Amino acid sequence: MVMELDESVNVLSALSEMTARPFGSTEEAIGAVLELIQNALGVRTPFLARTDTGQFEVIAVHEQNPNNLRIGDTLPLQDSY
Repeated sequence: MVMELDESVNVLSALSEMTARPFGSTEEAIGAVLELIQNALGVRTPFLARTDTGQFEVIAVHEQNPNNLRIGDTLPLQDSY
């Protein structure tokens, strides 16, 4: 997917606004970033994962769906993408 210039400007504007606003918690900030990623890139299920144990562990998912990734899901890092 290639973004047009106008789309890139909109994403950068949204990111700039996000960095200027206060968040009530780390989880709220992560959720806002994942939502921005979803809207900007059209990713169906944006997520954040920890990879420090040789495992890929999902620690945040935007619009969690029981048929997709869930918080706490793990798999060997070598099997992740």
